[in-house]
Amino acid sequence: MSDSAANMKRRDENENRILPIPNGPCAAHLLNLAVQEALKKDESISSLLAKTRHIVGRFKHSNTAFSELKKIQKLLDAPSHSLLQMVCVRWNSALTMCERLIEQRATITQYAVDNNEFELLLKNDEWEQIEELVGVLKCAEEATKRFTAEPISFVLPQARALHDELYEMKIINRTVETIRTTLYYAVERRFFGLANLKEYALATFLDVRFKDKVLIENSETFRARVNVWIKNEVKEWQVESEIDELQNEFVRPVISPQPENPPAKRRMSFFDRLKNITGASTNAQGFQTSQDDDIEKEIKEFLALEIANPEANPLDEWKKLLPDLQSLPNLPKNIFQHPPLVSRVNKHLKSHVMSLITVAPNYHPKLRNNLFF
Repeated sequence: MSDSAANMKRRDENENRILPIPNGPCAAHLLNLAVQEALKKDESISSLLAKTRHIVGRFKHSNTAFSELKKIQKLLDAPSHSLLQMVCVRWNSALTMCERLIEQRATITQYAVDNNEFELLLKNDEWEQIEELVGVLKCAEEATKRFTAEPISFVLPQARALHDELYEMKIINRTVETIRTTLYYAVERRFFGLANLKEYALATFLDVRFKDKVLIENSETFRARVNVWIKNEVKEWQVESEIDELQNEFVRPVISPQPENPPAKRRMSFFDRLKNITGASTNAQGFQTSQDDDIEKEIKEFLALEIANPEANPLDEWKKLLPDLQSLPNLPKNIFQHPPLVSRVNKHLKSHVMSLITVAPNYHPKLRNNLFF
């Protein structure tokens, strides 16, 4: 996982990179970019946030004002919480600052009136604007927490849920409505394209909680694309297993049995050899078609199953399917990792690292360890 910086994109697009590790954009970072884009859409929000920072700063930088506010909190039986300052580079700090201001609205107003500091007072429409802004940012914060706590298969469903929530949200203030609309389209633009990335698509499709039910695009198109990827993954897994078995066989000494009769001296004719080749390819093609049909059948059986509880563990749900599915169960243990395909990445990573060490014998051993491990 990485952010969406230009250098990270160039690295992922480079086919000749030293370590070809599967990589995907960080969902939390994508959402951060979307929220930052929305907050910068209207200058009046920036002005309002600057005004709220000034209010918080009054109590942060003055011990007298801070002590007076504490007395008012006790007098009004308000929560004894300090005001929180916004950090410009973190949009969620604007959310926590606004939430705390709403909580302490009565105490701040009382302090401003008692001390004739009327510049600390906000108008009613400004308070309404803050409250609606909190509602928009709150759903983005909840999505961020989900992104950081759940496996990769949760990214597309959570983005869809956030998209729907923003669509259904009713905003009265025109400025906050602009922010809501901007965030709505930013989420759509930044997240829905992830369905075209193999790691995200396979993880979502094979998660028994979601399958193909959470996407905006045509489910038939998505299903067809995923079917091809699943077949390729199954074949790749089988090839790797066969290679491992062959490597184990090479370790054992092989003693060929002596034939009772010597082989015939007659050379195989061109047509006999051609017949063997075409016959072998025909058999291989038949085996390939049969294998693809089996995978197609299992995918259909998988899609026919009932959607699991969203709070369930996807790997635990897959264990229940093991008796019925023969080809697919080898995929989820790799795909549901975060970042994607961890076990396969480690295998390829070790291979490429050893290659680097082999072609760079002049590196000091300690330097090698620092570079690669």
